Amino acid sequence: MAGNALHFMTNANVCLDGNSLLGRAKEIKLPEINVVQQEHQALGMIGKIQLSAGFDKLEGEIHWTSLYEEVALRTINPFKAYPLQCRGSLQRYNPAQGRQD
Repeated sequence: MAGNALHFMTNANVCLDGNSLLGRAKEIKLPEINVVQQEHQALGMIGKIQLSAGFDKLEGEIHWTSLYEEVALRTINPFKAYPLQCRGSLQRYNPAQGRQD
């Protein structure tokens, strides 16, 4: 099942804004995507239905091997989103069967 698979990226170069090398990551854990459902009953409906109301929060983890301080200082504002680009070896694990690919 795809929902039970864990994805890990190892030995990745992490770039900020697509061109500045932010550092090298030992391991990157990608966020799990969950859809939030909302119950809805419109006027005249006998029953209720579940509708998609967006996505749950996305959280990932980066374990750094090295980090360039001069580039990291540009990400100091906690109220701004920064695009990261990661290039490395992606591995997929199934908890029941082990490494898949």
